[in-house]
Amino acid sequence: MSKKKKSVQSSSTQSTNQPSQPTRSRRANLDSTRDYAKLAQEMGLAKPPPPNEGVLPALASGESPQIFAPEVANILGFAPYQVPILVRMGGLNPMGFPARSAQKRFARAKIKAYAADPSWLDYFNALINLYWRLAKGRI
Repeated sequence: MSKKKKSVQSSSTQSTNQPSQPTRSRRANLDSTRDYAKLAQEMGLAKPPPPNEGVLPALASGESPQIFAPEVANILGFAPYQVPILVRMGGLNPMGFPARSAQKRFARAKIKAYAADPSWLDYFNALINLYWRLAKGRI
C-alpha cells in the first residue's frame, strides 16, 4: 500500500513542475478584432459621409428587412467570404450585438444605400485590400 501512495505523490509533483501554458482571454481576442478598424483609420482610410437616411431605398413587397452575409455580398458585388472581412475591419456593422460566432444580420435598406454610393464601394474595396496586405505582412 505504501508503495502505491508514493507513486501517486511522485506523479503529482511532476505535473506541478511543468510550466503552465499561456492562454489568451476572450478580451484579448475581442481587442485584436478592434485593432483592424483603428489601424484602417490610422492609415488614412476615413469613412465616407453616411448615405442620406431620408432617401433610403424602399423595400419591395415580400422583402425581408434583415439579410445575412451571402445576400449582402450579392447586393454589394463582393464575394461571400469578403463580408466577414468588412465586418472585422469596421466597414459594415451588423444589427444588434451578435456573438462572434453567430450569423450576422444586416439592414437591407442600409446595404442598398451603400451599394448605390460609389464612395462607399471604394471604401469597402480599400478595406479589403488593406486587410490582405496586413495578413500577408506587406505593411
